[in-house]
Amino acid sequence: MDVLARVDLRFPQSLPEFQRVFPDDAACAAYLEKARWAGGFACPWCSVAGEPFRFGARPGVLRCRACRKDVGLMAGTVMERSHTPVNRRPKGTPYRRAIGTPSWGSGLQ
Repeated sequence: MDVLARVDLRFPQSLPEFQRVFPDDAACAAYLEKARWAGGFACPWCSVAGEPFRFGARPGVLRCRACRKDVGLMAGTVMERSHTPVNRRPKGTPYRRAIGTPSWGSGLQ
């Protein structure tokens, strides 16, 4: 999935803009959710579409209301096993790869 090709998802073009758009993990999670399920959440386990449970303390995890299984927003990405919050990645980290786009080294400002 290339978020740069999607009109409904504006992706930051510089590190300062990235930090403004994604000030916390909840903002990152909302963006990743919209990027992954443009038409709304659909559980990868049971395929039921609908509003998932959300957890304030775990913004990167959604729970299906039908089967009650947890779905991680980072599952299947290069950041799947990372414990570093997405919005606190060090300068130079290819944050676009988290959602399937190329590295951003040329976008550093």
